[in-house]
Amino acid sequence: MRVYGIALLGIVVAAVLLGCITRKVKYQPDTSLDAERAKAIIRRVIEEQPATVAPSQIEVTDEYIKTIDVRVGHVVGVIREVPTTIYFTSIGDVRLYKKRGRSATRYAVFIYDKADVVKHKIYTFNRDHAEACVDAMTTMVRYARERGDPLF
Repeated sequence: MRVYGIALLGIVVAAVLLGCITRKVKYQPDTSLDAERAKAIIRRVIEEQPATVAPSQIEVTDEYIKTIDVRVGHVVGVIREVPTTIYFTSIGDVRLYKKRGRSATRYAVFIYDKADVVKHKIYTFNRDHAEACVDAMTTMVRYARERGDPLF
């Protein structure tokens, strides 16, 4: 009887884990957006992320995305700003992922550098917004590479 209980527990744990797995979505980005529209989409999707991951400030230019997160330290009253800058010429790939949670499906746009390391993640519950973000990011990467960068 105990063996059956352990087996049942294993099945339940496996089922829960499978429900929480993040899966890559096959999506071919459309890079035909103009730069101003692409920057507006990126800004909006980042600003509309769930409050737990949304930055307090965002700036999107032709060259980079800069976000500032406000973090509260362990000592009462200690607040610090953590800036992150992602240059479009440093982006190697932008991928769309889907994760099924307990209450909703969530989409994530993973931004990889040229060494295939995840540098940033953008979350949304709306697939159309996630796809638009991938389109906008790949459009800005294309424009940045066309302009050239003296460092890369």
